[in-house]
Amino acid sequence: MDIIDDHSFSLGSLEPPLSPALENEPTGLTTTTTNKNELCSPSNLASTANYVNILLTAHNYPAPLIFDSNNDQDTCNIVNCLYTLLKDKQRDDHHRAELERRVSELEQGQQELESKLEKSRQDLDQSRRECIQLKAKVDSANKKVKAEADKRRAITTELTQAKHNMQYIKAQYAHDTRKHEQEQAKTRERLYKLMDEKQKANVPSMVINDPFPGSASYSKDSEEVSEERAMYTDLLRKSSDREKSALREADTFRKIVVDLYSTVSDLLSRQIRNYNDTFPSTKNDKGERDYPLLQLPLEIAGSTAIDRVHDLLARLKEEWNRQIDMRKVYSEEDMAEKDEMISRLEESNDELVETLKTCLEACDRKVQMYMRFTDGAFFDNTPPNANVELSDSESSVYEDATSENKLRQLLSRAKAEQRKVTEAAIKLGDDRKKLEAERWAFDEMKRTSLMQDLLSGDDQDLPRNRRHSQISNNNNNPRKRHRIANNDPLSPLHPNLPTTSPSSYRV
Repeated sequence: MDIIDDHSFSLGSLEPPLSPALENEPTGLTTTTTNKNELCSPSNLASTANYVNILLTAHNYPAPLIFDSNNDQDTCNIVNCLYTLLKDKQRDDHHRAELERRVSELEQGQQELESKLEKSRQDLDQSRRECIQLKAKVDSANKKVKAEADKRRAITTELTQAKHNMQYIKAQYAHDTRKHEQEQAKTRERLYKLMDEKQKANVPSMVINDPFPGSASYSKDSEEVSEERAMYTDLLRKSSDREKSALREADTFRKIVVDLYSTVSDLLSRQIRNYNDTFPSTKNDKGERDYPLLQLPLEIAGSTAIDRVHDLLARLKEEWNRQIDMRKVYSEEDMAEKDEMISRLEESNDELVETLKTCLEACDRKVQMYMRFTDGAFFDNTPPNANVELSDSESSVYEDATSENKLRQLLSRAKAEQRKVTEAAIKLGDDRKKLEAERWAFDEMKRTSLMQDLLSGDDQDLPRNRRHSQISNNNNNPRKRHRIANNDPLSPLHPNLPTTSPSSYRV
C-alpha cells in the first residue's frame, strides 16, 4: 500500500469516476463513508478499480483485475496479484532494511571519517605550528651561523693580521738582536782594547836612572856600548817574557777557578735538589749561575765574583755540616741485622708467593666449576647409566637442593679465599714498600759514608773503605724478584731511589 500511496502522490489527482452518480462527488474520499487510510469504498469501487488497474499496468503487474466477477480465474488473478504485491513488499522491506543498515554504516563511517578528519586537522595545525617553530629555529640558527661565520671571518682576519704582526715583530726582533749583538761585540772589543791598554800601561818597566848618552859620545868605544845595549835588550826581553808567562798563568788560573766554581756549584745544587726531593719544604733556594761574571776582568766584576765564591764556600760548608749532623751511623751489627731481615723477608715473600699461587689455582678451579654449573653443564661428568629424575612435564627440571647448597657453599668459600688472597697481596705490597724504603735509606747511608771516606783521603780510613766496598759488592748480588701476574701490579720504586743503581730492590 505504501507503493500505491507513493504512486498516487506522483500521479496527481484521481480521474473522474465512471459512474454518473458520482459526477457531483469530490475526487477525494468523503469523511462520512471512509476513513482517512482507506482508498476504496462501495461508492467508488469502479473508479478505484480502474485506478488500481492503471497503476498495476504501469508497474507491470497482471492487469486488469475484475473485482465484481464471479469467475474463478479473475479471483485467481486477484490472488496472484496480491501475492506478487506481498512478495514485492517483503523484498522491498528486506531491501529497505539493507539500505537502512548501509545508511547506518555509512553514517558511522562518516562519523569516524569526521573524527579522523578532525584529528588530521588538529595534527595538521600542530604540524603547522611545529613547522612555524622549526622555521623560527632555522632562522635563528641561520642567524647564529651567519654570526659565527662573521666572527670566524673576523677572527681569521685578526689571526692573519696577528701573523703578519708576529712576522714583522720577529723580523724586527732579529734585526734588534743582530744590532745588539753587534753593539755587544763592539763593546766587548772596546773593553778588551781598554783592558789591553790598561794592562800595557801597568806593565812594570825598568827605570834607567842614567839614560844612554848620545851616539856621538860613544863614538870611540862602540864595542862597550853595543855590549851594554845588548845586555839591556836581553833583560827587557826576559822581563817581557816573564810578564807574558804570568799573564798566561793568571788566565789559566782564572779558567781553573771558573771550572771549579761551576763544578762545585753543580754538585751542591744537585745535592740540595736531592735533599729537597727527599724532604720537601716550602723553601726554594735556587743558586744563580753567574759563570760569565767570573770571566770578566778583576777590575770590573772582581768584588762580585769574590762574593760569589765566598757564598759558595759558605753554602758548601753548611751542606757539609748538615750532612755530618744528620748522618745516621750504622754499626756492623746493624748492617748484619738488616741483611738478615732482608733475607728473612725474602724467604717469607717466597712462602707467601707460593701460598698465593696455590690459593689462586684452587680459586680458579672452583670458579671454573661454578661457572660450568651456572652455564648449565650439570651432567658433563655424569655416568651414561645415571638415572635422571624428571617430572611428567617436559618443561620442568628436577632441582637438587643438596647440590645447590654445596655450590653456594663453594661459592662463598671461594669468595672468602679470594678476599684473603687480596688482603695478603695488599699486606705484601705494604711490606714491600717498607722494605724498599729501608733499603733506600740503607743505600743512601752507605753512599754518604763512602763519599765521606773518599773525600777525607786519610790513610787510617782505608780498611773502612775496603769494608764498605765489600758490603757494597755483597749487596750487588741479584735478589729474587717475584711478580704476581694479573692480580697485583708492582708498586713503583722509591722516587729518590736511582733506577740504574745496583742496589735497587723490588719484591
